[in-house]
Parts: sequence; C-alpha cells; structure tokens
Amino acid sequence: MRQAGKLPALRAALDIPVVGVVPALKVAASASGCGQIGLLATPATVNRPYTDNLIREFTVGCQVRRFGSVELVQWAEDWIACSREPEHLFAHLNDWLMQPQPLSHVVLGCTHFPLLRPMFEKLWPAIGWVDSGEAIARRVEQLVEQIPDGKSPAIALFWTGERPPADAVQRYVATL
Repeated sequence: MRQAGKLPALRAALDIPVVGVVPALKVAASASGCGQIGLLATPATVNRPYTDNLIREFTVGCQVRRFGSVELVQWAEDWIACSREPEHLFAHLNDWLMQPQPLSHVVLGCTHFPLLRPMFEKLWPAIGWVDSGEAIARRVEQLVEQIPDGKSPAIALFWTGERPPADAVQRYVATL
C-alpha cells in the first residue's frame, strides 16, 4: 500500500508501529520562504486528494508545481541495481524545474527519489532538494529506543518482482 491515506487503517489493523512516508511540503515551504516549490512524485501521489490537503495546509502563499513521473521510479530502481546514472534525466525534468520560473525547492515525494538526490544536486545545484528521510529516521529512532534492553529488532528486506544482484543489495543497504 503506497497511499498515505491508508496509514490510519494500517495502524488500526496492525499491532506494530507503522511509520508513514508523507511528502515534506511543510519543510519545503519553510525553507523557501513560500517561493516556487515543486513536488516530484509518482502520478498517483501528485493527483491524490491527500496531497491536495497537504498543499492547502502547509504551503499557504507558496506556488506549488507538481510533476508525476513513472520514469524516475524506474531510473531509481535501475540505479540501485547497477549504479548507472539515468541518461535522460536532465531533459526529462529541466523544463518543469525552470519554466515559467525556476523552482527554489523541490520535494522528493516518492521513496525512490532520494536515491537520485546526488544526481539532482549535481545537475541543478541552485535548487534545494527536500525529502522526508530525516523525519522518518527520527521517528524510527524513537521507536527503536522503546525496544526493551536485550531485545534485538529483526530486519527484513522484501522485493516485488525480480530481486537485484547481491552486490547491488549490499550497496543499497549501506545507504540506509
């Protein structure tokens, strides 16, 4: 389930903590001083009513442009598997980032996109790139601190589709 709107149902159904990933629009609005903000996510995320509510609630006075890209998800997955930079990344995003006015900050609204952040920063250094990773890490740290002494949390990785090569998995896990 990728929809942030499903979080309450998951939390009610499960007896373990569920940490949700929500686009960091509030952080971007604060950092930009309510300038030009972009939301780069999947088409489903940019068109979701939940996203509309986040924009209304946290970006008052800001200009928010949305860009939904299935291609970036595939490029990020390819990068995990083989560390190859996406060749068409610049052409794919540049017009959206720069027209009609350059964006000051872009929210990486998909869990895959922070993996591409170093490339984004290299291609567009004047843009502030924002993701929810730090907030998620703080919440997970709080939950881990609640684990009783002597108990070790289990770690499991799951893939849908074909599993990438072991060296790609090790490289990816090292970034976590």
